[in-house]
Amino acid sequence: MARSRRLKRRTQNQRLGEMPNKTNLWSKLFKEDIKKAKTLNRVRTSIKRKIIYQINEQRVGMIREEKVRRALQALKDKKKIMSFLSTAKFSFADLIEGIDFMFIYVNGTYQTCRFSVTGYQWAKEHEERHPEVPVIAVKLQESRWSIERKILNLIT
Repeated sequence: MARSRRLKRRTQNQRLGEMPNKTNLWSKLFKEDIKKAKTLNRVRTSIKRKIIYQINEQRVGMIREEKVRRALQALKDKKKIMSFLSTAKFSFADLIEGIDFMFIYVNGTYQTCRFSVTGYQWAKEHEERHPEVPVIAVKLQESRWSIERKILNLIT
């Protein structure tokens, strides 16, 4: 008799009511985030396919970003900016929002500035795609001082 009683005990889910399906719950709570993630994955795969054939352009872009990174570090050392952040390659900020760097400066209060780095021939195209993000066009032979001046011009 004790044995049959034990077999008929209800599980916790039966006592509390059936638990909702986690995927349905997440899709109801985070509709916008799921939409952004799907867009990012779709864009990321198409861009990765195209990049395979653009080896030289990718190298040039890495050189430009390294020059800007050094200029930002110099501005940080001179205490003209507080800190800076480089976005990850193929991240949401990089692919969808068009942001390559972000820096923090003090103008009465802490403020941030986001910007993108590209060559002169692609600056116009980038401004059309992302009008809210300022663009710094950098030549490969450009000096660090010139890049620093362009970055500081973003503040004013």
